Amino acid sequence: MKISSTGKDKKNNYKTNYTKVNKTVAFSKSLSIVQKQNDEQELKAMLEKITLVGERLKKTLSVNDIYEYKKLVKDYLSSVVNNQYKISQDRTLYNGILSRVEVINQKIDELTNKFFEDQERNLFIAGEIDQIKGLLLNLLF
Repeated sequence: MKISSTGKDKKNNYKTNYTKVNKTVAFSKSLSIVQKQNDEQELKAMLEKITLVGERLKKTLSVNDIYEYKKLVKDYLSSVVNNQYKISQDRTLYNGILSRVEVINQKIDELTNKFFEDQERNLFIAGEIDQIKGLLLNLLF
């Protein structure tokens, strides 16, 4: 009767599989960190663009600028909500972010409505833009 060495091979095979799993986990963790950094950089760049367009809107009060401002804020909020959903499994935290997004959406709607009401809106619009910027910064940090 011949005894095979399959038991020994299985031990080595388990070690190899364990090493592969550890390498996969390490790679996934590294990839996740890089993705998070890229997401944060993208959000900061989007916020800078919103700030620039907001400042321009305060000066020009043009229809094109308000539409661009609304689109940029919408894109920013969408990105924040999508990224936060990927990051957070805590429903309370996610619901809190959704609540803040609703407040920002209400402020954007108010801004748009006031924009079209009358010419005495300059101070109100500047204040709303600054308030929206503060709320957006609050989301980032």
